[in-house]
Amino acid sequence: MHNLLALLKTGEAFTAPKLAALIKVSPKTIHRDIEYLRQQGVKIVFCHFKWSFRLETQNAIPPQFSV
Repeated sequence: MHNLLALLKTGEAFTAPKLAALIKVSPKTIHRDIEYLRQQGVKIVFCHFKWSFRLETQNAIPPQFSV
């Protein structure tokens, strides 16, 4: 999840397969981890136009959040 958050913090939008390839996990793992992060208050949005994930804003990660 640290690697996932680090990639999302870049501000880019990533597809699940792209994130999976960069982190060397399956796309299913990416979806599971994104759902977990969302439940913890991390504001990750899905762009239907690009079929990609990104952080909603620069302050999308709650201050109390830790992985």
